[in-house]
Amino acid sequence: MRSARTFLIGAFSLLIALPGLQMRYRFAPEEALSGVRVESRKPSLTLAGWAQGEFQSQFEAWFDDHIGFRGQAVRTDNQIGLSVFHEASSKAVDTPVLGRRMMVYEDGYVRAYDAEGVDPGNDRKLRKRARQLRRLQDELAQRGIAFVFLIAPSKAAIYPEYLPPGFVHPDGQRPPTAYERMLPMLRSEGVHVVDGHAILEEEKARSSHALFPPGGVHWNRYAAALVLRRAWQLLGQQLDGLGDLRCRAVLEDDAPSVGDQETDGVDLLNAWRVGHADWRFPRPELYVEEGTGAFRPKLVVVGDSFWVLPASILTELQMTSREDFFYYFSHPPSWEYVISADAVIVEVNEMMIWKAGFGFVAEAHRHLLAAPPGQPFSGERPRAPTSSPVPKVRQ
Repeated sequence: MRSARTFLIGAFSLLIALPGLQMRYRFAPEEALSGVRVESRKPSLTLAGWAQGEFQSQFEAWFDDHIGFRGQAVRTDNQIGLSVFHEASSKAVDTPVLGRRMMVYEDGYVRAYDAEGVDPGNDRKLRKRARQLRRLQDELAQRGIAFVFLIAPSKAAIYPEYLPPGFVHPDGQRPPTAYERMLPMLRSEGVHVVDGHAILEEEKARSSHALFPPGGVHWNRYAAALVLRRAWQLLGQQLDGLGDLRCRAVLEDDAPSVGDQETDGVDLLNAWRVGHADWRFPRPELYVEEGTGAFRPKLVVVGDSFWVLPASILTELQMTSREDFFYYFSHPPSWEYVISADAVIVEVNEMMIWKAGFGFVAEAHRHLLAAPPGQPFSGERPRAPTSSPVPKVRQ
């Protein structure tokens, strides 16, 4: 009896000591976590910081980030919340929201769809942005450059029926989003718009194929191809000789594709295992129906992460002679390249429509005015954003 008690006490003591030993010696591999978080730095001990309690709180945050077996503990805790309570207890910066049938959303898109807290653009600002886009379209047209403004859809707006109860206003009480208010302005200004939201709403009504993966924040390849085809047709009205993007067949798989961003939402749950219910995953067989002299344009795209899949399709099918994709706020393009392009696409998700171009549109106007058609360009690069983002690291 005494030996059993001694063994249990020893085993319990070792279990308590293991995280500290792992923190010090790292004798076992740590389990990686997905998402981003604000980096915690080890604080310096000062008398003032101790007296005011700042050191204690900062040290606690640092200790929580560096304790041994943190990844294993986080995944285990999240798995309990997911399996037992059907709750997404992840502490990722991009907070996941777990809906019905294991549909995963990102909190920012849900709040944007509900027009609460993340929609600062008033109608005056939205109208100004619509006019800026039309002005850019006209300035590019003077140089023979085609233009499309592509609005990528939000998963929360396409599939609101799977959202958990209480996350959005009831039907008829939800305020209009920036997308819903700005779209008529874009139409009235004559901007070349490809409305991904409307395209997928139409497809959802007539097709059984999923348009967003249950465990992904971004659209799937099938939905991206539908919207890209419409954008390519609009470019074809401005440029001669573009081949048409076609879909030969749509196969269905029973497992998601990591390479196509179909698990980037479920990864944020940071659990050991997350099922995807009875969802099927469409796999379109795409090809280009080429016309006489099928033209492959030199393309510039300024957008966000929703352009990753369309860019992949363009590359695989060799639809462009060169295609450069820029997150403008972190990787602005060369203006010599913009002015020498055949076509420009500004892409933005509907939840961020009031930030269309993320600074590119106004900067492009300034640079294009400095380089009238037929005159050489000075070569000045765009100004970098002045604000510094909060440092973030991968979990």
